[in-house]
Amino acid sequence: MKKLISFVLALVFVLSLSTAAFAEEVVDKKYDDVSTAEFTKTYTVNGVTASAPDETFEIENVTFVSATNTGVGYTEDWAKENLPQISSVAYTNGTLANNGKFTITLPDDYPSVGIYTYTFKEKDNGTAGVTYYSTQMKLVVTVIQQEDLTRVAAVHCEADGDKIGTFENIYTAGSLQVTKNVEGLLGDKESEFKIKVTFTAPDGDTVKGNITYMEGTSSKSIAPTDWDNGTASVEIMLKDDASVTFANIPSGVSYVVEETDTRAQATGGAAAEYTVTYDTAKTGTVTSTALSTTVTNTKDGTPDTGIVLDSMPYVLLLAVAVFGMAMMTKKRHCEN
Repeated sequence: MKKLISFVLALVFVLSLSTAAFAEEVVDKKYDDVSTAEFTKTYTVNGVTASAPDETFEIENVTFVSATNTGVGYTEDWAKENLPQISSVAYTNGTLANNGKFTITLPDDYPSVGIYTYTFKEKDNGTAGVTYYSTQMKLVVTVIQQEDLTRVAAVHCEADGDKIGTFENIYTAGSLQVTKNVEGLLGDKESEFKIKVTFTAPDGDTVKGNITYMEGTSSKSIAPTDWDNGTASVEIMLKDDASVTFANIPSGVSYVVEETDTRAQATGGAAAEYTVTYDTAKTGTVTSTALSTTVTNTKDGTPDTGIVLDSMPYVLLLAVAVFGMAMMTKKRHCEN
């Protein structure tokens, strides 16, 4: 029993020493004063034909929220007037500047100790196809007293769950293939037909990259300068079984495919040589997938093959001729 009591007392003594040492270690920990803090963004591309346009990502609405555990000298007016400044990050030619890091410059002269909390958001630049980070982010600056006032900063980008110091932007784009189909006995499969393709950006968004396509052996594009009030159109020429594929169309952009050739019913009215029909993908909205639509022109007719024996007038003539031949044969037979 005495040995057990001695063991317990010794254990308590050792634990007491460990606790004291741990407490001393925490109290004696030194923090470096920081004038800046960083947080990271990633920029990914979604879609087989996607090529992200140049973009400058910015932070807006930096707002002072609260200060707690403050000391002598603190005023709320000071906190509201002296906000952290946050840099932008540029994406140029497929590369993120500063490895995608935003830099926060902290105020120099915090008046007292305390825990200062700020919020901010990423600015939505309205680039078609880009998903911006809509979650409100937080900056916490803890000002402690060491030899001098010392700033310790932490950035929280998470919406829920574990604390994270990074967030993601995504550029999404897709493609549209337009194909011509010519049918009918008189359909000219070697003739080219004019088709108009019109793209419309989502309300409030701007297309900032090139939509590319090949027409024959020629490489062409719809540039950002070709858009007018959120709309851009192009006319292509296609013959039977030929197609044009438009690539790097930002997600959310809608399209309309329309036959404009004067030989087609779409514009020719009753005098049209061809009847034009569309499949269900004539109009739509682009996503990250590959879309396709077919425009069919049909021109029917009846070849002139001479006397058609199965028509009634010719049947009657044939019957009369057969009857006449029969009568002549009978007459000769009677004379003999």
